[in-house]
Amino acid sequence: FTPKVDVFSFGMVLWELFHPGKFPWDGDLHPDVRLQHGERPPVSAAVSPAWQMLIVACWQQCAAHRPSSHDIVVWLERNFAALRSL
Repeated sequence: FTPKVDVFSFGMVLWELFHPGKFPWDGDLHPDVRLQHGERPPVSAAVSPAWQMLIVACWQQCAAHRPSSHDIVVWLERNFAALRSL
């Protein structure tokens, strides 16, 4: 395993934060098989496009196409910069 596994997991944590009380593929006993075949849980349209893009980027099937942890930190810093001035 590489650190890109952690990036995938971070994407799942983001999904859970934006879908409180829900589980990916509710009732499915084998979600790991779905993941291995490239399926991902649907992201609600209520989630902002920027967050949707980050989640989907973290879930890329090919680990090399996922952002690095550093890239994610930079993204978070840029997107939260406006909050610092409040």
